[in-house]
Amino acid sequence: MSQVARVFVVLNLVVSAGFLFAAATFLALNNDYKNQLEEEAKAHSDDNKTRDLAIGKLNDEVKSQQSQISALREQTSQKDGTISTQTSQISSLQGDKSNLTSENASLIEANRAHADAVAKLQDDNKLLRSNNGELATENRAKTKEAADAVAAKESSDKSIEDLKATIHGHEKTIAAQTESLSEKDLLIAYAKQKGVDFEKIQMVPNMSGHVVNADNASRLVQVNIGTSKGMVRGAVLDVVRGGTYIGRVRIDTVFDKQSAGLLTIVADGQAVMVGDRVTNTLN
Repeated sequence: MSQVARVFVVLNLVVSAGFLFAAATFLALNNDYKNQLEEEAKAHSDDNKTRDLAIGKLNDEVKSQQSQISALREQTSQKDGTISTQTSQISSLQGDKSNLTSENASLIEANRAHADAVAKLQDDNKLLRSNNGELATENRAKTKEAADAVAAKESSDKSIEDLKATIHGHEKTIAAQTESLSEKDLLIAYAKQKGVDFEKIQMVPNMSGHVVNADNASRLVQVNIGTSKGMVRGAVLDVVRGGTYIGRVRIDTVFDKQSAGLLTIVADGQAVMVGDRVTNTLN
């Protein structure tokens, strides 16, 4: 046998041995796979039984849920009717809301106009308060001036009344003295008739002042010149206003700062007024 045939035979033997080993291995694997399949089939059968039981329970649950679904569908139908009613109500409310929105816009605009008017009124009120404050201050000042003037008038009226009483007393005294004129008095009176004025002969200093009160009806005049400036009873003062001659006063009552007397001469159409100048220096 040739060498090639020997190699070929050996190779055939090796291949046959490998084939037998593979076949034996395949059979062993086939038996294992078969046993595994049987075990898996049994396990699947147990699983199927368990699943059948679960499916039965699930079917019961499905029936129960279907019953619940029917009830829910009925409730849903009722709710759909309610929703439809509510939808209509919502549509109506939306229409009302639209109207209210329009009214609200109008109200907002009116409120803005009112706010502007209120702001203007507040500004006017502030201005009025300021003016009222100024007027109140002025009124207080005027009230005080009026009160002072009233007090001064009351004081002057009292002084005039006192002077009237004094003059009345003097007039009574003069009347009494006139009735009992002595020869000297008769001579003095006769001298006066002849143009001799003893009052002018009396030495009186030059003096000027102003009328502080006057009653033309009773011819009483009060001036701001008294004994402190040399005034004496019987002095004669001329009354002037600017360049106008008003009249003449004969002083009958003398005080320290003031004097009073009677108008002996009054110019035609004139009347003595407070503030008129009095003097004994006219030529």
